[in-house]
Amino acid sequence: MVATAATWYLRAHDDGRPLGIHIHDEEPLEPAPGIVITAEDPNQTWRSAEVVSFEALPNACSMPRYNVIIKILE
Repeated sequence: MVATAATWYLRAHDDGRPLGIHIHDEEPLEPAPGIVITAEDPNQTWRSAEVVSFEALPNACSMPRYNVIIKILE
């Protein structure tokens, strides 16, 4: 089975605080430094952020998962 989305667990680059979950359904599914994402939830405290680094986690039900460190842009 080929995954069509990945779960990114977002954390702030400066203090490691959790910033939510991002369901990434665009290619590539794997995060990479420099990728800019936008908040999916209008109630988020941030609007856009840049991926700084990431760590792969074990898949869950064939969905890739990642801990993703982001730098808030706005």
